[in-house]
Amino acid sequence: MTAGEHLAQALRAEITALENVLTHLEAEQQALRGADAQQIESAARAKDAAIHALSSLQQQRPTAAAESAGGSSPSHAEGSSPSRAEGSLSRQIAALDNSTENRGLQARLIALGEQCTELNAANGLLIDRLAEHTRSALRVLRQQDGDPRLYS
Repeated sequence: MTAGEHLAQALRAEITALENVLTHLEAEQQALRGADAQQIESAARAKDAAIHALSSLQQQRPTAAAESAGGSSPSHAEGSSPSRAEGSLSRQIAALDNSTENRGLQARLIALGEQCTELNAANGLLIDRLAEHTRSALRVLRQQDGDPRLYS
């Protein structure tokens, strides 16, 4: 198998993992909209597991240097930014025999990543709204508890 084929295989696995993350983000959003605490907790755990699986795959992605040396190593060092990793991946793809296929896979990864980012941000807003609703309810309860005039 060529270096380009190894990379394509790794990118396809990452796409599948990212699609799994997206599915769990959608489930999380549904649970948040339903305000079901157990479903929210379950969806959040599943999402975290999917993100961890994706991260493991990304760390195992072969690099051009590793391929030319006949081995494999993590695709990028800890702490490197996603845009830096994208640039590194783009440079790696350009040097491979199946660069057209791998560019398409990279574009799919980027598009899925953007979808996940947007959905995660929307879920964050829903969480903020639920938290504010809870805080408002607690303020009302605290006022009722300390002020008997509300019942007169």
